[in-house]
Amino acid sequence: MATGKNRLLGWGFIGFFALGLILYLMVVFPWILGWGATEAEAFGPLPGDEVVPDPMYRSTRALTIAAPAEDVWPWIAQIGQDRGGFYSYSWIENMMLADIHSARTINPDWQSRGEGELLPLTSPDYPLGLIKRKEKSVGPHIRRFVPDRVMVLEGWGSFILQPLAGGKTRFIVRDPTPTMSLPVKFLWQVFFEPGHFAMEREMMKGIRARAEGTSGSGSVAQSLATTGFILAAFIGAFYVALTRRKWPRLIAPFLYAAVILIATGDPQGALVGFTSVTLVIAGCLYFRRWWWAYLLSMFVYVNAGLLLSWDAYTAFGLIFLIAFLLVVLRLLLKKELVSSIKSREEARRKTRG
Repeated sequence: MATGKNRLLGWGFIGFFALGLILYLMVVFPWILGWGATEAEAFGPLPGDEVVPDPMYRSTRALTIAAPAEDVWPWIAQIGQDRGGFYSYSWIENMMLADIHSARTINPDWQSRGEGELLPLTSPDYPLGLIKRKEKSVGPHIRRFVPDRVMVLEGWGSFILQPLAGGKTRFIVRDPTPTMSLPVKFLWQVFFEPGHFAMEREMMKGIRARAEGTSGSGSVAQSLATTGFILAAFIGAFYVALTRRKWPRLIAPFLYAAVILIATGDPQGALVGFTSVTLVIAGCLYFRRWWWAYLLSMFVYVNAGLLLSWDAYTAFGLIFLIAFLLVVLRLLLKKELVSSIKSREEARRKTRG
């Protein structure tokens, strides 16, 4: 009977996941392809289209910046691991050991690029010098570099500035995707595009904040989020440590966090890396043969969090913090309920006596 129930739950989860996948492909995916863009921007010709003249599909994302193009361009010009970073989620980039640190000031020495030049996405010794390459780093090549107007990257897309009335600028990023086989296209759309969209959207918002002078260094919400990550890591590690003969598995998150710190010097990336691996291990131990359902759920949860308009680090950390407080509240209420029941039993015994 239990086996039949488990089988039913398994098929139910697969059905739920399949329904979510259909919803993503039919609703969410078209939305992320045209985030912020007008119909004319999404379907009209733009500089750089000639690099991939017949793509499988294109994404066109846009936002308006309350600053003139000459104030926006310096932030675009200094994009790259070797310069100002990418103004996105550096903690995610550094979890991949890319060693990226986003600048908050304009450096005059970083304002020129040559056509054909490599724009590095990672450090020169990525990953930790284990792979030898012909070029100094991993990244796209610059096909066009017109100050205050456009930068075209082969293998990424076009960064376009269009002046607007009132000293404003329209910032458009168009990414062409070359033709792929159907299975590869499906995997690309499901596993690559959500994360790429989240990182690119955050980069665009980061450039806007810097050009408008509204970029902050931190907030109370981020501090609370860090607390949430620490608590989640602690609970996950505590559960693994208490599970019989499973504590050696905690070596993995400690080792991963240490590698991130050594390779990038990013404590935020190391904390998220440690928490992520710890929760994966703890969840798989807790759900046992349902580990695959847990991992699929985590995949959906992470991508849903990245698609939110909130800062992803803050969103995930606050969710962890709220979950911890709810668990503590439940335990306290349960303890209070048990104490109340015991008090009633003792009162009944005294009355009978």
